[in-house]
Amino acid sequence: MAAMVDKFKVFQRRTTQKVMQQMGLADKTSDDSQAQQGFETMGVFEAQLKSNVLASNSSIEKLCISQANLSSKVDSYFRTELTGEGEYGGEMFEFFSNGHNGANQKDSQMHASLLQEACEEFYHVCNEIGGVALRGLMHQLDELVLRPISKDEELNQNTKELIEEKKSATLDYDAYRRSANAASSPVEQDRLEHKVKLSKDKLENVSRRLADHITLRNQVRCKLLIHSVLTLIQKYNAFFASASAIMKTADSRLGPLLDVYQMDEGKLMSLLSTDYFKQQQQQQQQANNYNHVSSPTDSRNRMQNADSLFAEAERQQSPVKSHTSKPS
Repeated sequence: MAAMVDKFKVFQRRTTQKVMQQMGLADKTSDDSQAQQGFETMGVFEAQLKSNVLASNSSIEKLCISQANLSSKVDSYFRTELTGEGEYGGEMFEFFSNGHNGANQKDSQMHASLLQEACEEFYHVCNEIGGVALRGLMHQLDELVLRPISKDEELNQNTKELIEEKKSATLDYDAYRRSANAASSPVEQDRLEHKVKLSKDKLENVSRRLADHITLRNQVRCKLLIHSVLTLIQKYNAFFASASAIMKTADSRLGPLLDVYQMDEGKLMSLLSTDYFKQQQQQQQQANNYNHVSSPTDSRNRMQNADSLFAEAERQQSPVKSHTSKPS
């Protein structure tokens, strides 16, 4: 019972002192050191770093999943369409079989094979990046950054206990000082002055222990944060460099295809212009008129003529000189 009464008195004394300080009715001893403020600032940054690493990893994982889904769809479509067995009518098979974009039938079929290989390679590299490379990144960051930060946060429990102990000792010291200054008799003042001395000794003791503890914890946090940031930079750089190197394996098959089939903005606009479609329709109509006497060779020639019409439409739609032409 006596112990409970003592605890209640302690609670009442500290609560009263805290309220009076908040209201500006009592003096307050500063209990925050520069080292402690630095420790708390590093703690805030540490928590933000952990949160942002988790968010970044989640975004990269989502990107890899999206890329894997995209590459799977591309590979599946062209793998079936280029064999003429696709569910979309086999237009790709017909396109390459007849020869287009100035390529003869043999080259066109070679292009079809390269395109199929490029799509297949794209699928494999996307899955490799989202598989082995991503898992390696996640594992290394978890082991070398996230878990150590979590461990450091666990160590904060001892720090928080010491900080709270110092706050309580400071409230006791300030409360006894206030009471001693308001003592109504010399006897009461002597008794309270003795308590002031005891509470001051206790405050100085816990302050030293906390200062030593904070000094060591700051050193730990400095080392941990430097390690964490350097590791983040290294591991993210390695991941993206690895992804780039893996993707280059798919680039090797693109060269001949890009030269023939990739278009700049001007050619794209010409391709999608109404004039181009009108000319194609006219050419198709002419071809239909002679279809009953046309040979297979004539049919291929009409396909190639359609490409020539596209080039002519592009020239008519793009009168501006190219950047490579010499000034007059």
